[in-house]
Amino acid sequence: MKNINVVTIGNLISAHYEGNNEKFDNYVHFIIEVYEEQGEHRKADIIRKRVDGSYKNFPKVVLD
Repeated sequence: MKNINVVTIGNLISAHYEGNNEKFDNYVHFIIEVYEEQGEHRKADIIRKRVDGSYKNFPKVVLD
């Protein structure tokens, strides 16, 4: 079973700072895949919507 660990997150951050979009996208898709395999579809959807920008189309929740 695949797992998201500190190395995965570290590599994701490194790819971002290096400006390596291909590497960054690969790590993001890996994380989405892991969440889906673990049955964490909501987490996968949240990340997917952030990546494709579709989160902007949904109303924001404001807590008082």
